[in-house]
Amino acid sequence: VIQVYAKRKANKRLKEANELKSQLFLIINHDLRKPMTSLVSYLEFRKNQTNISDEELKVLDAKTIEAVNQTLKSMDDLIIWSKSQMESFEIDYQQVLVSDVFADIKNFFEYEGRVRIDYEIADNLLLKTEENYLKTIVRNLTLNSINVSLDLENPVVTWKAYKSKGKTVLSIQNNGERMEKKNIDILLSQ
Repeated sequence: VIQVYAKRKANKRLKEANELKSQLFLIINHDLRKPMTSLVSYLEFRKNQTNISDEELKVLDAKTIEAVNQTLKSMDDLIIWSKSQMESFEIDYQQVLVSDVFADIKNFFEYEGRVRIDYEIADNLLLKTEENYLKTIVRNLTLNSINVSLDLENPVVTWKAYKSKGKTVLSIQNNGERMEKKNIDILLSQ
């Protein structure tokens, strides 16, 4: 009986570890693939450009360096999150200024010039959360909104933060077509 219990417990831990690993790979693919693809595209562009001014190159180089630094920061956040998950993570809730989270988004997506990102936030709004985990989620949602907005004329992504019924609410919206209610219900049911 003890051996059966130990085997079940080991199998459960193995299954949880495999699910975590799959989730981590999905997040890494999603959060790091686009910035790396953009970097490769820029380097190819730079290699083939002969008629661009030194001033324009300096601006492009500065934006590229910032994008790489933001990607490194994202990698650090993912490493911290994945390490905490593998160590029987318990969320260390802390008071986080939502304006700091929005500042992180601004810095992270500063290189994204094709889509305007707006922010509407109440002053000194706090959220009790695990900061790195929240930032990873918010970046992911922002990237998704940017990607579905690229074909729009004058695309805008808007983050809002406000209090409702005593709770802090974060919401994101783009100016594209709304998702049908049946599709929202399907997403929420999973």
